[in-house]
Amino acid sequence: MPVNPPASPDVRAAPGHSGAANSPLKTGSQVAWMLLAIGLVAFGLRVAVVTFHPQKGHWFHEDTIFYLENAQAILNAGLPTLNKAPLGFSYILAALLKLGFDLTTIAFVIQPLAGAIDCLLVFVLCSRFGQSRAGLLAAALCAVHPSLLNSSSQVLSEDWAMLFFLLGLIAASSHKKRLLFPAGLLLGFACAIRSPCLAMLLGLLVWLCWTDRAKGFRRVALVGLGAALPILAVSIHLGIASHSTVFLTLQSSEADTVKPVLGGFEALDPQTQRARGCYFEFAMSHPLQFAQERMVSFLTFASPWPFGDDRPLMRKWILCISDGVVLLASLLAAYALGRRRTQRGWFVLLWLPCCMCLFYTLFFSNPRYRVPTLPLLIGFSAMVFLPRVQRIGFKRQQIPGG
Repeated sequence: MPVNPPASPDVRAAPGHSGAANSPLKTGSQVAWMLLAIGLVAFGLRVAVVTFHPQKGHWFHEDTIFYLENAQAILNAGLPTLNKAPLGFSYILAALLKLGFDLTTIAFVIQPLAGAIDCLLVFVLCSRFGQSRAGLLAAALCAVHPSLLNSSSQVLSEDWAMLFFLLGLIAASSHKKRLLFPAGLLLGFACAIRSPCLAMLLGLLVWLCWTDRAKGFRRVALVGLGAALPILAVSIHLGIASHSTVFLTLQSSEADTVKPVLGGFEALDPQTQRARGCYFEFAMSHPLQFAQERMVSFLTFASPWPFGDDRPLMRKWILCISDGVVLLASLLAAYALGRRRTQRGWFVLLWLPCCMCLFYTLFFSNPRYRVPTLPLLIGFSAMVFLPRVQRIGFKRQQIPGG
């Protein structure tokens, strides 16, 4: 089954319009100007959020310390000093610092720019599936989505993981053999930046096999080989620094370090953590409590309920409602597309967040992990609903006297 479906009604001329009015040159020019406007709005809003954020120093997250210290250690000694988080973002920070950018410039210019590029890549991804108009809508929604704005206002790794993953997914969705290995490199580096992206990488490999029975295994081999290189490079680098065997990060599962409770998360003191034992020991000795905790983790990912953090209530509810709209739209889009039994290639944009949700439910407890899936869900929903709305509009135009 091909990954790229045929072009949909959004690329056809509307009734009553001549082909000349929709010439490729004019259409291309209009799209370029709209993308420029979306990019400028996305960048401007992100700069405004980080500049005028009511919480002073919001851009310097506590996790920024790990990334920054590793970046400086890589520049000074060639090896990281902290292996609590994946190393990929530290490589990016090290490169930016080497180029002469200070941390303030990175926070107020480079990070918002990465977030704005993510929005434009959503358009490119939707266009791969024959839905350029839906891609414009999805890019515009990503440009103003509160969770994505908030993510771009902090020096964290989510925007960069999204950037590399979207680039890799765009390349992998092509049938051109020469793009598959570079796609794997990009996807592998996304995993080196945010280790939970491994779940989406594995999901993509399964998808390629399932949808292309003839050449699927060959495509998987090329993508997998490309992805293995940055993952192994980062793992070896961390292993040398820590004198141990490392796979991407030494960070233990959050299931070992925090206890999810309704309304928030509860950090475990060292004594309680030792009493619980390791992840699998606790699962075997306390199966009911383990299942309850994992269910709460599932709810923090798959529902918009504002589970606890230190954000003020108003901002928490803004993020909650905006994420909830995306999640609800995705469910409705999946139902609508399932009933039509067409354009099944689009389901990859829903399948990958589902893979992330499963991985998150088993091992993690922080709603921040949902952020990299939002552009995929927004693109999926826009591609399903926009052509249906357009067809309704065309039918109304055909009513006599309408």
